[in-house]
Amino acid sequence: MTPLLDARFAMGRVTAVSLGSADAATLTLRPGRGVPGQENGLLTVTAKAVTDGTVSPRLVHRALPGTVLRLGPAQGEFVLADQPQPRILMMVTAGSGITRVMSMPRTPMSRRAPHPGVVLVHSAPRARDGVFRSELHMARRQVDWLDYDEHHSRQHGRLTPEDLGRLWPDWREHETWACGPAAALLDTVEDHRGREGLASVPMWSASGSRRSGHRGSTPTPAAG
Repeated sequence: MTPLLDARFAMGRVTAVSLGSADAATLTLRPGRGVPGQENGLLTVTAKAVTDGTVSPRLVHRALPGTVLRLGPAQGEFVLADQPQPRILMMVTAGSGITRVMSMPRTPMSRRAPHPGVVLVHSAPRARDGVFRSELHMARRQVDWLDYDEHHSRQHGRLTPEDLGRLWPDWREHETWACGPAAALLDTVEDHRGREGLASVPMWSASGSRRSGHRGSTPTPAAG
């Protein structure tokens, strides 16, 4: 029996592989009968190869069109509540942390106006290391509610509150969704907001583990 026809197991066949950077790839999959609600659609999975990892290097460097993969349900708590949402979504990511955030700006793109203002600041060692870089730059040119900026740590060092202030001067006034390596990103955001005496809000490490963070005051309305 063709694996995709077996409704007992959630399986998907890779139909395309797109390299986002030297160590990241997006796989487009056609789900089988065992994936509820996806019989007529496609799924995309983006993986960033982790040094000494077991699964991610195989997905990035060895998966080819035609490969059949066993799928699991979506997991994690890094989500936006349906209601209410702030008028401005401020997101700060580093490294592979952007893979958990990318669906958030994609969601408004697929819906009718009005859209929330979305601000995304991503830190990567070099421009060529930024996953989704081309997609985000294109989206920024096409819509007026998305602001996307990059910080390149090889040239400018680790992202600091001063860097965020340069890229987005009033970032302290907005709730911040932060996801990335603890030492490179989360410690910076958490320590700074702690010194500011701001209330806590969840943040996530690049591995998906949850930790406490801090958030600012009530978000201001998006411009325009």
